[in-house]
Amino acid sequence: MKQSERTLPSIPRYGTVFATLYSYIAGVWKPMVYTYKASTAPGAITTPTPGSKLMSSSAAFMWSPGPGVTEYWFNLGTEHGGYDSKNIYSGSPTTATSVTVGNLPFKPLGETIYATLYSYIAGAWQPTVYTYTSYGPQTAATLTTPTPGSTLTGSSQTFSWTPGTNVGYYWLNLGAAASGADAKNIDSVGVNGATSVTLTGLPTNGETIYATLYSYIAGAWVPTVYTYTAQ
Repeated sequence: MKQSERTLPSIPRYGTVFATLYSYIAGVWKPMVYTYKASTAPGAITTPTPGSKLMSSSAAFMWSPGPGVTEYWFNLGTEHGGYDSKNIYSGSPTTATSVTVGNLPFKPLGETIYATLYSYIAGAWQPTVYTYTSYGPQTAATLTTPTPGSTLTGSSQTFSWTPGTNVGYYWLNLGAAASGADAKNIDSVGVNGATSVTLTGLPTNGETIYATLYSYIAGAWVPTVYTYTAQ
């Protein structure tokens, strides 16, 4: 073997390889950097777009084939690593480049979902992890009692509402206006978990009362305004 040649026992099977050749010139090492592409590379998920929000309870996951990959394995879970990395979907070795997964979790404020695509390269499984955000149907709560548009029965009243879908918290404002500071000049109360609240000290002068029910959905307050007539 020539002095200017060197055979390496092993190099990475995939990815980019950087080779730095140093030349000793006038007492100083001068480096030159070269890059090479390995002959193999793992598959890469293309659909849905990594980092995006999953828009339904079912999704088709697709990936580009990696050169030198003989099989793939796809897992979907609520954690990165461990058993829960495959608690939504646990795959098996396949030569296909897509899989459709149903029963995706719905969470009120969204949940991180981890997709792990394993590529079988040169006798070993090489994992690549991607993240998504869960997405569920979102419906604001609706005031049901007292009947919107009706006349209140006194200075104390219990307000009840439907829970909505994927609503995290509720907030009820009562006021003399539909917006602005007067939208909550009678009362303002936040509710965690319950779907009713009893308010006292309500006016009994026959004025119009505006009730604004806020539903906390996916990180934002969604308001719905109702009107009543004081007794």
